[in-house]
Amino acid sequence: MQFISICKYNQLNPFLNEAYLVKFNGANPTAQMVVSKEALMKRAEQSIEYDGFNAGLIIEREGAMIDVEGSFTLPNDKLLGGWAEVHRKDRKFPYVSRISISEYDKKQNLWNDKKSTMIRKTAIVQAMREAFPTQLGAMYTAEEQGVSVQDTDYEEVQVPKNKLQQAAEAASQSTPQQQANPDT
Repeated sequence: MQFISICKYNQLNPFLNEAYLVKFNGANPTAQMVVSKEALMKRAEQSIEYDGFNAGLIIEREGAMIDVEGSFTLPNDKLLGGWAEVHRKDRKFPYVSRISISEYDKKQNLWNDKKSTMIRKTAIVQAMREAFPTQLGAMYTAEEQGVSVQDTDYEEVQVPKNKLQQAAEAASQSTPQQQANPDT
């Protein structure tokens, strides 16, 4: 219930995959809320000051470190990191994020399969958070937390029913005649 309350407070809809509750395994299993990149993008786009972004990869190609836009690499490129620039209409310079692949790649399935896409997404959300701290502060994505939502096993959580819920269910199962004459 706390997860839903936090989502409600932050105006995130978990049913639209804007936020997830991810359970971490280990000696002290904990759960943490992560926010989707799309939720952060929607928030930025709602701001009248948002003026777009550029993003891509930092790669080593033929001995030189270069920035490429997008997520495409050549077979002999060495992926070093990701970059993003977020532009605001009310600022002279863009917010820039440059991050290293070694800092975020936790060797999980999605990172193994789509390293370029994942590091680019992480750079974007970091730059977005810096550009819009009031709207996006303290919201972290699964990529930044080192988890893959697709890799997570989901388990159903049983919430104990309170007396009001039990009474509502009992009332919905009774006939109109039984409701009018509860003593019969």
